[in-house]
Amino acid sequence: MNVVIENIAIELPDRYRQIETNINDAPGAYSFIRQTPTMACIVSLYVITTDKHIPFDDVPSVISGLHHNLADNQGLIEVNAGTTPLKRKYLYSITKTRNQAGIQYALTFQLGMFAGGRLIQIEIYGNELASFGLREEAVYTIAKRNGKIGTDGLTGWENDPYDPSFRHGFLMNLSESSFYDKVFPDHPLTEIRRLKDDLVADN
Repeated sequence: MNVVIENIAIELPDRYRQIETNINDAPGAYSFIRQTPTMACIVSLYVITTDKHIPFDDVPSVISGLHHNLADNQGLIEVNAGTTPLKRKYLYSITKTRNQAGIQYALTFQLGMFAGGRLIQIEIYGNELASFGLREEAVYTIAKRNGKIGTDGLTGWENDPYDPSFRHGFLMNLSESSFYDKVFPDHPLTEIRRLKDDLVADN
């Protein structure tokens, strides 16, 4: 799907369909959704200027900033940067938030540069709609059986992906490794990573 925003063309997978924006979206944003019986991912796509982005090669600063700013109910999953086949630079982070409805996964993806010093910011929020916690429960059971989790029930299960000494917040757990994405193809974290890969490959 070709999306043109402020004369910038971006490719999104055809499995997403456009929806109306809401009051919380950035001005001029376009919104899209992919929904299955077990999960929903909502995409917001809009233009930003260079004064609102972190240099693409400064991944350590992104990790440090997230460690500093994430709340007690949030955790870091993944941060990376690179260059697309079309020679556009990108930078992204994946985080999670625990709330009353369960766990929400979020991808923030910046792509640039475009004419006038502009970038595209793409934000994706994914939630489970059914089978809540199935991925975590299944992987925890296997890891516990294989002796990968300590007697306290947490050691070996949850860790920050970049700093083992960082213990603040809602830490990433074993089930959130990309290794398990193929086992749970309809999980929101799997879909977020899949969309990230599509954005890199097609733009």
